[in-house]
Amino acid sequence: MKSILLGSLAATIISSAVYADTFTYRVPMGMKYSLLAAAAPAAPDGLHSISCGLNHCYGLKDGNAWAVGYNFHGQLSIEGLCTGSSNCYISTWQDTGLAADKVAAGANHGYAISGGTIWSVGRNDLGQLGDATASNKSSWVDTGQPATDIAAGHHFGYAINGGTVWSTGYNLNGQLGRFYKTTQYTWGDTGQPASKISAGGNHGYSLRDGTVWSIGANSDGQLGLGHSNERTSWTNTGIVASDIAAGSWHGYILSGGEVWSAGKDDYGQLGRGGSIYLWQSTGLTATAISAGYEAGYAISGSNVWSVGSNRFGQGARSGSTSTWGDTGQAADSIFAGLYNVYAKSGSDLYSAGRNTKGELGVGDTGDRSSFTAVTVP
Repeated sequence: MKSILLGSLAATIISSAVYADTFTYRVPMGMKYSLLAAAAPAAPDGLHSISCGLNHCYGLKDGNAWAVGYNFHGQLSIEGLCTGSSNCYISTWQDTGLAADKVAAGANHGYAISGGTIWSVGRNDLGQLGDATASNKSSWVDTGQPATDIAAGHHFGYAINGGTVWSTGYNLNGQLGRFYKTTQYTWGDTGQPASKISAGGNHGYSLRDGTVWSIGANSDGQLGLGHSNERTSWTNTGIVASDIAAGSWHGYILSGGEVWSAGKDDYGQLGRGGSIYLWQSTGLTATAISAGYEAGYAISGSNVWSVGSNRFGQGARSGSTSTWGDTGQAADSIFAGLYNVYAKSGSDLYSAGRNTKGELGVGDTGDRSSFTAVTVP
């Protein structure tokens, strides 16, 4: 047993986690005080930190990685669920059983950080699992790669380890930042210092000392460098930002409290006119951003705003999609997939867009053109 002094009050604590959450000490007014409740921040309520790929999504709940949607390549890591068939999917969220801190979904693969290392699952024909084999994985596999953050592109991935960006997978446009354009089957250090990473179709963004750096495919000016030449090494854009979001062929950043965009604009997803090759403000004030395949999302004034393609209902609103518009959905966080989007408001979860493989988690396979409440077991 040991004693501590709280102001002028002494308390005796039994050194056992069994009693830590029930221990109380007496204050002058006789109030009860929980040491754990005061010391530990509240855990996120319900399913959170969602990441979606082509037809599947991951999220975190109760300290585990959860999954929903398509499982053709085994990317859901749900025991007993079939693979190799167009009917291999689940339309309600399920626990994969893997304890995890972070998750990231690529086109048909995924990553999780569990016990400080990267675990991967799903398609691996292009080395995207960082597993050194070409075979797909239908259950989570520990790659042994230490990491503090992860991001998944269409067929490649990024991680932050030791303060620098590491990469694996498809490298046709030099998006890995190592070995020029040769596909890699194991994680390797790019040497790029970064505090945040985002992976798109075949390009990526990183934040380094508050400045946006970009790499990879640039045919539509998605790197924001003023031209359409790809980059096989990380390149400084010179733009100061607080957040980054890479879409399939476009991207968004938060700079000075406003959403900036660059890249492909075939569905109006940039939300502005002018040059597509340079980062430029869209004029929308926002606190969060997320990018899909042909669309974009932001939280502005506590609501979800959308721009770009709405052909599967992923814009969750009517009217012009070439300018930002308010969906009317309150949210404190947003998570875009290729053709769908999730919004979380407090403990409530909503989704909209394409749902052919149950990726919206609403229990069926019908598309949604407005945000629909999601029930998580």
